[in-house]
Amino acid sequence: NESWNKSYLDPSVFYIKGKYKATFQKQIPTTILDELATKADDYTCSANT
Repeated sequence: NESWNKSYLDPSVFYIKGKYKATFQKQIPTTILDELATKADDYTCSANT
C-alpha cells in the first residue's frame, strides 16, 4: 500500500498585489538552458543524418 503526499504550493505567489509580485520585466538568465538546447539540437541533427 503506497501513501502519496501532496506537495504544498502557496497560492499567494500568484496574487497580483501579493508580497512577492510576479513580473515579466526582469530577465531570467537562461544561458545554461540555451546551451543544453543547442547541444540537444546538434546531437539530434547529427544522429538523423
